Amino acid sequence: MASLKKNVDQVLNARGLSRAELGSRVGLTESALNEFLRAPPKRSEGVLKKISRELLVPDFFLFAESVPIEGARFPDFRLTTPKQSGYSRETLQWMDLATSIQSKAEQESPRPRAAYSIKSSVGSSNSVAAAAKNLRDKLDFTFEVQTEARDARTLFAWLRRQVETLNVFVLQLSFPDKDGAGFCLTGKHYDVIVLNTRRQSSERRLFTLAHELYHCALGMSGVSDPFIVNNTIERLCNQFAVEFLAPSAFILPLARRTIRTRTLDIDQLKRFSRLTKLSMHASVIRLVELEIYDPSAVGAWQRFIRANGDPELSSGGGGKRQEEWKYKLAKYGFKFAEVFGEAKARGDYDDYEFYRLSGIKPKYQDDYIKKSTNARPEDAIEAEGGEDA
Repeated sequence: MASLKKNVDQVLNARGLSRAELGSRVGLTESALNEFLRAPPKRSEGVLKKISRELLVPDFFLFAESVPIEGARFPDFRLTTPKQSGYSRETLQWMDLATSIQSKAEQESPRPRAAYSIKSSVGSSNSVAAAAKNLRDKLDFTFEVQTEARDARTLFAWLRRQVETLNVFVLQLSFPDKDGAGFCLTGKHYDVIVLNTRRQSSERRLFTLAHELYHCALGMSGVSDPFIVNNTIERLCNQFAVEFLAPSAFILPLARRTIRTRTLDIDQLKRFSRLTKLSMHASVIRLVELEIYDPSAVGAWQRFIRANGDPELSSGGGGKRQEEWKYKLAKYGFKFAEVFGEAKARGDYDDYEFYRLSGIKPKYQDDYIKKSTNARPEDAIEAEGGEDA
């Protein structure tokens, strides 16, 4: 019989978990878990089910001759030396979804043209600023589009739709914020970006999206948080996000209209942030970089947050109920409906197979696929409520 211990260790390695972490999640000390794996008692079904649930594998996998599970693909770029971390079960579930989406999409035909990709759109320049400008041009992301958008939510919805034309799946999913602001998975024909909706305002999602886009351009899959920068890759991705969302040619004229002092003024900062659709935090940093604010403005902003709380931190909850197809569109995006809707129409997926891939119940599938074809970007603006997928 295959070794339970060997199989569990293989899955733990793929999940980036230690035995101690697994033991804590299933209610056992590390030594008790070690003993259980070495010689499981006869009546052990309950513990086995807990282990398989935490590892997101069927319980029979634990006794298989070989475990068909891919190795770790999501290093944690918040670390000085990126490597797989012990992500929560909820996050691992979404990582599996991203992996399945990319794997299945790569198998579909016809193949997308190479010109429609993040890598080709940013170009081959070593300049991050040039790469950001190239992508803005490819997406028709003009200064007018940015300033005339009603708010950051509207701009995010528009930009997400444009990004998905470059064969990128952009998903909005909720998972513990301790596991990052987002993650990406890069591939030969398709990239997948997952943005964490938990406690992230639209302004922050915009910045996280831009940050993840450069991860895709670099071909570096993994977990990120633009506010945690401990290595060169994250600094580059943040630099790209700044040049993409706040190039100096865009920022300077707006700063002249709104910023009257070199020290922090909250009301002026709010007006500037509303025009640019940048978060107030990102606005302060960019205004200091361009020498519009004195460096002391960063400390003043931090003191303001400590005294008053972060005015842009999204708490979630509330909101009106949304039509289910719009709820699905906000969550899974346009590209998912396009690629897998066409595959379903060809007969490659029946209702059950589509449900297994996405988690979308059969009664919602056709409505989501059909209506997404003519939907506007603002139809995919996230709203709280809606039945579980």
